[in-house]
Amino acid sequence: MRISVSMTSTTTTLPAVPASAAAARQVVSGLVRSQESARVTALLVSELVTMALLEGALEPSDTITIHVDPVADGLRVTVCDSAASSVAPGADVGAVEVHRHGGPTGLGLRIVARLARRWGVASEHPGARAWFEVGDAGDDGPPAAPPAA
Repeated sequence: MRISVSMTSTTTTLPAVPASAAAARQVVSGLVRSQESARVTALLVSELVTMALLEGALEPSDTITIHVDPVADGLRVTVCDSAASSVAPGADVGAVEVHRHGGPTGLGLRIVARLARRWGVASEHPGARAWFEVGDAGDDGPPAAPPAA
């Protein structure tokens, strides 16, 4: 899948409400030319926004910020939340089974891990940051394990 992007970096801040997942899909879909790439990118950002909403125990007055940046052969999308709690220990880059409260979860992160070229999760104060990159994975086979953020 080749991502064709016509943009510079963009940042969007959304309220921490369920409708923000749909808003985030619209934001990223409009930045990618290919319909297939737009669908994948929209799915992945939706998963990360939903994860922030569910795991972050966010209030509607909290925010979710989405940064979209072009990279050499694709796109990097970062979702930051303003949650007071932080990611569980060991939930850094590549962790699929551990979430903010230490218990099993993971379908959303499994989707991200499967479809993104690279991805990661990092604890910040306050909140957490999750990111993914999509691009031309066809040249180098399936996505590799994510590097440190």
